[in-house]
Amino acid sequence: MQLLFEYQELWTVVSEGIVGPANAATARKDLKARFFINQSLDPVIFEKIAHTTSAKRAWDVLMNTYKGVEKVKKVRLQTMRRQLELLQMKKTEKVADYFSRTLAFVNQMKSNGETISDVQIMEKILRTLTEKFEYKVTAIEESKDLEEMTLDELMGSLQAHEQRLDEKSVTEVEEALQIQLSLKKDKDETRKNSEASQKGQNSQNWRGSASRSSQGKGEGGNNTNQKKDGDYSETLLLVCNVVVDDAKYKWFLDTSCSNYMCGKKEMFSELDETFTSEVKFGNNSKVPMMGKGKISISLKDGSKNTILEVLFVPSLEQNLLSVGQLSEKGYDMRIYRRVCTINDE
Repeated sequence: MQLLFEYQELWTVVSEGIVGPANAATARKDLKARFFINQSLDPVIFEKIAHTTSAKRAWDVLMNTYKGVEKVKKVRLQTMRRQLELLQMKKTEKVADYFSRTLAFVNQMKSNGETISDVQIMEKILRTLTEKFEYKVTAIEESKDLEEMTLDELMGSLQAHEQRLDEKSVTEVEEALQIQLSLKKDKDETRKNSEASQKGQNSQNWRGSASRSSQGKGEGGNNTNQKKDGDYSETLLLVCNVVVDDAKYKWFLDTSCSNYMCGKKEMFSELDETFTSEVKFGNNSKVPMMGKGKISISLKDGSKNTILEVLFVPSLEQNLLSVGQLSEKGYDMRIYRRVCTINDE
């Protein structure tokens, strides 16, 4: 409204009122300002200013009603500052939506007299983005000066990063589904082979028992045959078919987690159990994290290597390698025909 009054050259009449005797021109401006005020109000709000006789009086009533006196404004601003501080980007929220939500809140604060610069807004947004923007935020803070950057440029940069993540996520999900189908097929074949092997073993043990029983009858019925055969030694072959579950030694690539995680304490070569916190999953569930350390692994060539900064999460059933952390450490990852290749060069 203030912008409208300034454009119509009526702001002096609205903010200061008519000083001294009113001439025809001033009275006309006052009537014009009152007309604009009345036109902008619905019937319920109009009742609050219906008794006023000047534009300034009507404006003051509206200001006191909806913005309050200075003390009320200060209390309101304190509440809004706290709300802005707690404002966070939601997991499924898009960059454009979060910008709109933040700017709408900032505009409310500005209408109550708060002064907030664009740099402060950008710093707030960068601090409260979700974890998937962590590396992008670091790159922006290290390579760009926010003083020389606009809100539109920041939003465009984050949206470009968001689009790349979305495209990559779709591709990885498709590849992961294909890999899961392949692994399920291999697992079914392994189980069938194991069952067939066990049946063969049982059949062989039964035939061996029958042979010994028959031989025993021969010994009891004819001692002469036993003497002719001479001395002999009986050999007993015991076969044990054991299926070893080595899942606890396997590592799975995960595009969602931001850290390496392991649930087996015995795998750690070093473990700092004073480092405790919580791990939050995509379904908003939380599990305790009971330490952080190093895990030694054996490579195919027989050499040893160490996985650093691994979180110990006892309730975790699989060991997880963070794709984001691998990328951060300079590893090159490629997925081609359902095979994921990771190179350190």
